[in-house]
Amino acid sequence: MKSPKSGPKVAPTTTDLRAKDPTVLRAEIDVLRQKIADKAIREPRKAAIVLAEWIAKSPLARKRAG
Repeated sequence: MKSPKSGPKVAPTTTDLRAKDPTVLRAEIDVLRQKIADKAIREPRKAAIVLAEWIAKSPLARKRAG
């Protein structure tokens, strides 16, 4: 009988990294702030879209949906 092969190695997700190191989350928030600041000046509606997309991808949104 063959032993089961382990699956392909997968890079850790941002959620995994956030759980291990809070500086990852802080860095992600800093990038988000910069994107919103850039968009808010030129296209205020798109700034709201950037924020909404980030919230939709967050683990909290997945917990609420499921």
